[in-house]
Amino acid sequence: MGLERLVVLAIVVSGCLSSFSLPLAAQDTFQDEIANLRSPNVGTRVNAAKALGKSGRLEGIPALTQAMRDPELKVRRVTIEALRAFTSSETVDGLLIGLQDEDRSVRREALTAALEIYVGAGNADIGSSLSWILGNRKRTPELEGLIPTDLRVVNGVELRLQDEEPHLRRQAAYTLGVLGAARSARPLESSLYDGDKNVRLEAVRSLAKIGTDEAAEAVRGALNGADKTLAGAVIDALGKMQYQKAAPELVVIYDADVNKLGDRALAALAHLGAPEARGVFYYQMTSKNSERRRWAVEGLGRLGDSGIASGLVKDFLREPDPTVQLAYCFALVQLGRIEFIDRVALDLGNRKRHEQAFEYAVELGSGVLGELVRYLTDPVPAVRIEMARVLMAIGDPAAIPHLQPLLSDPNSKVADSANRAIARLKQGRLSASAAPIP
Repeated sequence: MGLERLVVLAIVVSGCLSSFSLPLAAQDTFQDEIANLRSPNVGTRVNAAKALGKSGRLEGIPALTQAMRDPELKVRRVTIEALRAFTSSETVDGLLIGLQDEDRSVRREALTAALEIYVGAGNADIGSSLSWILGNRKRTPELEGLIPTDLRVVNGVELRLQDEEPHLRRQAAYTLGVLGAARSARPLESSLYDGDKNVRLEAVRSLAKIGTDEAAEAVRGALNGADKTLAGAVIDALGKMQYQKAAPELVVIYDADVNKLGDRALAALAHLGAPEARGVFYYQMTSKNSERRRWAVEGLGRLGDSGIASGLVKDFLREPDPTVQLAYCFALVQLGRIEFIDRVALDLGNRKRHEQAFEYAVELGSGVLGELVRYLTDPVPAVRIEMARVLMAIGDPAAIPHLQPLLSDPNSKVADSANRAIARLKQGRLSASAAPIP
């Protein structure tokens, strides 16, 4: 009996000793993999890069960064994939090396990895070229400003606007737009005249996202001599940027309606609320086309003439189309009839019209913040979720106290939405007080 006990005790002690030795063995293995990146054997270096990427340990990044200069392409390909897996700003030095690699697949991976630092893993895909025709391409999340953009990344991506590969030039333009790189407006202006159509279209979209006057003027200049596809994208972008200086040209395009660009010009003029188009808006109010009626109503609302509000109320009561009704409510709030904000806020919970309502609510902005925050207590969870997104997009830190109670909302999606909004608004407050980056 005593012998059996001794055997059991020996097994237990042996197991304990083995478990205590595991951390040391694991540490040795990690250090070995770093050393293996300098092995004379290519296969060993490849396996080491894979292992360090899978480890997720930031201590491995400096060694992987050095491995981006490996003479063997297969090592560099695995290494850039390993760096991408970290989704960390600590990898920037290695990604910058990758952006200048002689191999296009490494450059492409480096571009994607650089953007994923800011938008998250799996969110940086650009979509296929057919998306220009088919629409509804995958949306990359807008930057929320929680991680400051490294100017070295912007500079490195700018260089790829001159890449020999059209797809990489397009990807670079796309990345600069998502990053909101205002300093890249001039390089992107050159891309408006790239030999590849998709690069030109991407440059238009990115300049629209940047949205500065310099970017808008660059887009406006591309109207001259643009083909139908590019002209349409330019018109859309000028509307999105609400660039008032483009109004006279947009009116001319609307009147001419060459290549069926008239409707796109109408939508752009509506976004501008262009005084030059007042007559156009009134004319389209009675159109049989509901989309044209919507743009006409939006345009009249953005004119800011409160004297027309009473007439719009009567027209609203006769309007049968829900999307146009929503446009009337937006326009009437713009003209001082604040009671119509109820429809805008509640349609945030409507599956068909929530994007339209979201855009309206964000544009109405801080001026109606006191009304918007009331809907954070709406009984419909979708309204609370979307209103938190609206307040985040508006960017006014005054909304933070109204969002904080939602952190304990019984609906977890509402709480998460509020948490993201609060984090973004706090970061925005800090950014506003900080000195601008030169």
